[in-house]
Amino acid sequence: MPAIDTTPSKVATAALQGIPFSALIGGPLGAAVDAQAQSAKTTIDFIQNVGMTGSADNRKAIQVEFVYYADGREAKLIVPLLTILPIPYLSVDSVDINFKASINASSSTYQENTTEEETKAAGSADVTFGWGPVSATAHFEASYSSKKDSKATQESKYSVEYTMDVHIHAGQEDMPAGLAKVLNILGDSITPTPNKANIQVVPSTLVANDPTSGPQTLLVTAILFDEKAMRVEGKGIKVSIEGDKPDNPKITFGKDKETETVLTDEDGSAEFTLTIAQAATAGTQPVQRVKLKFESVDESTGSESPSTGSNNTGTKSTFKKATLIIPEFTVAAPAASTPSSP
Repeated sequence: MPAIDTTPSKVATAALQGIPFSALIGGPLGAAVDAQAQSAKTTIDFIQNVGMTGSADNRKAIQVEFVYYADGREAKLIVPLLTILPIPYLSVDSVDINFKASINASSSTYQENTTEEETKAAGSADVTFGWGPVSATAHFEASYSSKKDSKATQESKYSVEYTMDVHIHAGQEDMPAGLAKVLNILGDSITPTPNKANIQVVPSTLVANDPTSGPQTLLVTAILFDEKAMRVEGKGIKVSIEGDKPDNPKITFGKDKETETVLTDEDGSAEFTLTIAQAATAGTQPVQRVKLKFESVDESTGSESPSTGSNNTGTKSTFKKATLIIPEFTVAAPAASTPSSP
């Protein structure tokens, strides 16, 4: 019997060795990496186009304003848009690749030998023999026949089958530390503000020392905000004493002035200097509470801004009061002079 043909198995083995595993496995992984990069770009585009505004070198967070009423007063809440919208941040967290290669190879050989060969031989003989009165006759015949068949067939077959399953899962990932920090800073900036321009005075209450101990200087800062709770630069703030001025001690602003106007800096702040000095009037002065009035003015003329309109900075006139507390003090009368003896 001839040897079995191994050609199909060799072909199947070659087919298995030729499977492009790098492409089959690397392709889905590369697609997952590309999808992750596209997701990150989508997040950047969302922040830039939805949550930010302004030129490329001066981007600012878009603010959303809510007006509401609290304690019978109208108030405004300014909220960065990025803090109230879900920021898309998808991440591919798993990639499952299942690959199966099925290669079937078979070979069969069938052999049947048929050889037709026929040989015939025949013969006959008559033999008579006897002995004495006894005799016998025998007749012999013989023949021979031979036949042989042979046939040979061969069959081989193989098949290759690939099966591949790819499962990718993506979900909303936790924000990166940097972005979470930015959102926390924006969240901390959400505070209720008056729905109008206003001035904040720091400190709102000033306490002086005993004027008899000598002249003293106090510093106070006024911060100006517009209707959108934005700090206003280059706006004038004037400070003055509201109502009757105390006779003792003497209170002045700046360089010995009864009022003073200071322009706000880039932070919307204006710093004032108060000088408190004892007057010569003798007697005891009780505790005094002096009202200081801080009001926005037109920086070009120094006059108070109209209360019904807006100035060139877009900020309506506003004012804020602070309190200066002067403790009780006593100024002794000068001693009487003694006349000299002649």
